[in-house]
Amino acid sequence: KTYGTIIRIIANRKGPHDNAKKVKELIQEMKNRSLQVDDFSFGYAFLACSRTRGSKARQNAAFVIARSLYREMLQKVKSPSAVSYANFIQACYGNNEKVAEEAYLDCCKHGHGQDVRVMRAIKRSAPRPRRRR
Repeated sequence: KTYGTIIRIIANRKGPHDNAKKVKELIQEMKNRSLQVDDFSFGYAFLACSRTRGSKARQNAAFVIARSLYREMLQKVKSPSAVSYANFIQACYGNNEKVAEEAYLDCCKHGHGQDVRVMRAIKRSAPRPRRRR
């Protein structure tokens, strides 16, 4: 639980931090210690990736980390939460709309398709011409 709390703190950091890289390191440390990465940790890891600021290269790297963690979450978490899906969809913003759409379809399979947090993430992540007001 301590690792999950640290991941949450990193996700909420402001400024030009490489949140995604730090979260990836922490999750790897959890695995090295044979600790299970739970839905809470994945959800905040996605949030950290979505909040990584800086160059386009750093943001692309954050998306790659988020996508890798997303694949892992689908294998290890039986029923991911709406928050985890919403945070991953936000991490897709500006990087890969198709991956965000696939995540939304997975989200719907788990019954979270109409969750307000998921819908808000989709609205934020949609390319400008598709956004509804």
